[in-house]
Amino acid sequence: MAEYRLSYKIGKLGYAKSHAEYILREGNYTSKKEDLIYKEYGNMNFTDGTSAVKFWEYADTYERANSIVYREMELNIPNEFNYEQAKELIFNFVKKELGEGYPYTYAIHESINKENERNLHCHLMFSERENDGIDRKLDKFFKRANSQKPELGGAMKNREWQTKDRLRELRKSWEVEQNNLLEKYGFEARVDCRSLRDIRRELLEKEKFELASKYDREPINISGRILYKVDKKIQLSESEQQKYNKFLESKKRRLKKIRDFEKKDIKAEIEKIEKQDSTERALNIVSKGKYFKLKKDEYSILKKLKTYPENQILVDRKNEIKDALNTIKIEWENKNKYIGIVEQLERNKTRDLLKAKELFKEKFNENYISKDEEKIIEKYKNKDILDLKIKLQNFQNENVEYKVVNIITNYKYNEKLVDVFNMQKQKENIEQKYQEAALYNPSELKVLRAEKEEISATLQIKSNALQKSIEDIDEREIKNLSDKINKSREIEIKVIKEIISKNNQNYTDLDYEKERLMLLNRHCTLEKIYKREIQKEEKTKEVNKKIYSIANEIVAIESLLNNNYKEKKEVKDLVEKNLADIEKKIRKNNERIKVAEEVVRKTDIIIKSFNKKYKMSGIEMIAIGKLSKNEYWKLYKERENLKKDTLKKEKTLESMGVVSFGKNVLKKSIEINKQELIKLENREKELVIKYSKDSRFQGEVKKLKGYYDKVLKDYKEVSYNLKVENTINYNLKANVANKERTVKTVRNIPQQRLKTRKSNGINDIRKNIGKILAADNSEIRSNLDINLKREREYEWER
Repeated sequence: MAEYRLSYKIGKLGYAKSHAEYILREGNYTSKKEDLIYKEYGNMNFTDGTSAVKFWEYADTYERANSIVYREMELNIPNEFNYEQAKELIFNFVKKELGEGYPYTYAIHESINKENERNLHCHLMFSERENDGIDRKLDKFFKRANSQKPELGGAMKNREWQTKDRLRELRKSWEVEQNNLLEKYGFEARVDCRSLRDIRRELLEKEKFELASKYDREPINISGRILYKVDKKIQLSESEQQKYNKFLESKKRRLKKIRDFEKKDIKAEIEKIEKQDSTERALNIVSKGKYFKLKKDEYSILKKLKTYPENQILVDRKNEIKDALNTIKIEWENKNKYIGIVEQLERNKTRDLLKAKELFKEKFNENYISKDEEKIIEKYKNKDILDLKIKLQNFQNENVEYKVVNIITNYKYNEKLVDVFNMQKQKENIEQKYQEAALYNPSELKVLRAEKEEISATLQIKSNALQKSIEDIDEREIKNLSDKINKSREIEIKVIKEIISKNNQNYTDLDYEKERLMLLNRHCTLEKIYKREIQKEEKTKEVNKKIYSIANEIVAIESLLNNNYKEKKEVKDLVEKNLADIEKKIRKNNERIKVAEEVVRKTDIIIKSFNKKYKMSGIEMIAIGKLSKNEYWKLYKERENLKKDTLKKEKTLESMGVVSFGKNVLKKSIEINKQELIKLENREKELVIKYSKDSRFQGEVKKLKGYYDKVLKDYKEVSYNLKVENTINYNLKANVANKERTVKTVRNIPQQRLKTRKSNGINDIRKNIGKILAADNSEIRSNLDINLKREREYEWER
């Protein structure tokens, strides 16, 4: 990955020859030749033609003491380049910046670190002495220059190399040369010579927050001397060790950020392949590009319609494009050429997807996770395991097409179905009474027959209305939405199963028994809520959706209780062994309940509080404090302390006699306090006025309100869940599991009769209505040996 680095150094007397040998891998450094890629020198016509080392040896000998003998640039070469491209880059840069004016020597090295990372770089040495065309012997070249008679002195030094402006020019030039060559050879990477801070600031200003995070780190700078010591295993001083540790930490952060961005790039490529629509691409091929051109026009028109929805010209154009697209589809969708292209594109897509995922696995040693999977993992990672088991069972029970019909009808279909279902139950009760009357009380038969006929007629009307409510629904709409839901569910089921599987590694019989109790407790609570919601006269969309969701959850819990949690466990000994842990858990939960309830109490006070003085809510006052960077709260605290001090002094003054020592001093102190209070109140008022008119104020208030609402909701939920958990712990402590009692559950929800998740469209849904409405008075008895009082209503459930 291309990364910018230009390190500018100076070389003092006595080091030029050895450093030249080092970078050229000559003399004492021939053993290091394995990392040398290329070396070159120039503008040294007076050398022997075999090596530049002699030039730098003379520099060490004839340059005056304390002078700069050479300058060096260490240059990082983008790892994207091969050796020939690296040579081209350095040649271009040297030609541009040194030309024929300054003697230079450079070498390109390539090293590989422990992490198998490539480091392609160049060491460029050059002299500040500028060739002026005068033929001098080598020893004379380094003598002091003679401005009056140049031929009598050495070559003149160009002092520009010592200025910051020249360094800035070099840094920019190195950036430009790299980027030019990266573009020339088709690489997307680019480098930037600015500091991390400056790059990050610009990205933040452009609101490119994610990219800006890449530059949120310390620069990776360290002395070569320290790295040399580490390489040779020479002990570092305390300050050197600190610098080295900081270097390692910065490097680690950099590598992580690079890895994260590489991962993101490959993920983006996989997502791009996944989004490819083979049918649309095939239509574009057979229509010779016309299809995508129309799609582009359609997108442009729809964008304009958002701004001008009443524009008839745009509406007409949108309809024209839609008709043209449909014409292409109708013309080609059944032709062999089109079908063949779709099949080939699908094969290509599958192949490309497999290759990209294999690359991801090979590079990062982990399986690719799609964005949808990431969202679902994030959604479920902190969820309670029992909640996930219920969710999984719900997915396995719920009929997808039935759900889709309810979504399309705003859950009105379920409302009508429940109504018909309840009426069917009433009819069954009357029929039972009728049969009993025929045997024991014939005089009631006439009344019961009339009731039976009346309810049958009403039931028929309502059943017909229920059937009719789905007749106008487009079959394709059901299919498209069902496919979308099924696709999402497949990912959710996969993720949930993986989370449950990991959790089951340490699963015990005691956990099993706790979950059974929790399911029964939840079942009872949900049944009460379901009955309450069903009895509501006004059924809004929200109420109908809630009824539907609760019914599905009850069905899922019953499935778990009657299947997964049906087996008896001998837990008496387990409970006794774990009694200390159970009691500890109860105490811990009680402490957490206190904390949660205290948070709820304080948060509720904040939400409901009102400042009469400024006619602002508590949240608005908090926003003022935040925008003023806590200056308001400091003033508030100072004012309150001053008030207390003043009140205390006034009480002391009242208790003093007519003539008391220090009375005047105290009066003066009280007066000073009151004057200071006025100043503080005025400053406070100024802050409130200033920040309440600030453009950020409303946004901050909205943000804070959302935060406190979430805190209130979350901690109420935490409190409720802990109380439910403690109820289970109390039951375990009392060992109620061994008291053999039977819990009865009645099939009073229509969804319980839907056995499969999938159906074949509206026709199957119509057939299912008959199954749902079939008479069934049977009770399901579950062998759950739990002593659970089903009518008990805990205080926190109200």
